[in-house]
Amino acid sequence: HVCTFWRNRIIGLPSLWAASIGTLPSALDEMLLRAGPSTPITLHLRDDLNIGRVLAVGGPTLPARISKIVTDVYIRRSQYITELATAIPDLPNLRFLDIDAHIRGLEVWLHTPSLHFLRIRSCHLLRCTSSVLVFLDICFKSIPRTLQARAADVLELIHQSRETLQSIKLNSAFAVRQNDLQPSAVYCPNLRLLDVNDYPHNTAKILALFIIPSSTTVLVFTRAGR
Repeated sequence: HVCTFWRNRIIGLPSLWAASIGTLPSALDEMLLRAGPSTPITLHLRDDLNIGRVLAVGGPTLPARISKIVTDVYIRRSQYITELATAIPDLPNLRFLDIDAHIRGLEVWLHTPSLHFLRIRSCHLLRCTSSVLVFLDICFKSIPRTLQARAADVLELIHQSRETLQSIKLNSAFAVRQNDLQPSAVYCPNLRLLDVNDYPHNTAKILALFIIPSSTTVLVFTRAGR
C-alpha cells in the first residue's frame, strides 16, 4: 500500500516515468502520459516491446526526446534491432546506447550525432554517425570470428571520434585478417584507457592500429587459442 501523498508525488514526477519507458510494455500508454510532453526519455528494449507502438503512442516528437537506449534483457529476436533502426533511424539527442543482442551479420545505420556512450554486445550495430563519442565498448566474444566486424569498420567508428574518445574497450571486437587492407593507425590524443582482450596474434595487430599519449592506461588480456 502507498499513501496518497507519496502516490501523488510519484505520479507527478515526469523524470521517473521517462526513465522507465519499455520496462512494462503493458503500461506503455500510461507511462508515456506520465512522462509528459518534453522530458528526455530512456527507452528500455525488450523482445516483447513493440517499437511501432512506442512511436504511435509517443507521437512524432518522441525520437528527438530519446536520450538513452538500453537492453534490460538479452534480445534474441534477430530482426529487433533492424526494426528499431527502420522505425527510428534519426535519434538527434541520443547520448547513451547500450545494446546486448544475439544478432549476427546485421549492419544497421543509426543517425546519432550526439552519442557519447556506445556499448555493443554481439550485435553489428556499428554504423552510428557520431563524432563525439567518449566511451566505446565492443564485444563480439559470443559469435564466430567469421561474423565479427571488419577492422576497417571499427576503426572508422573510432576515427570519427578520435578527438573526444577517452575510453576504448575491445573484447574480440574484430579480426585483423590477412587479406584485409591494412587500416591506417588512429591517433586519439585524449584517450585515457585502451583495454584489449583477444587472442595473442590478434592483440598485437590491434594495438598497432592506435597512436596514443604516453599517459594512456593500456590493459591487455590475452586468451589461449589460435
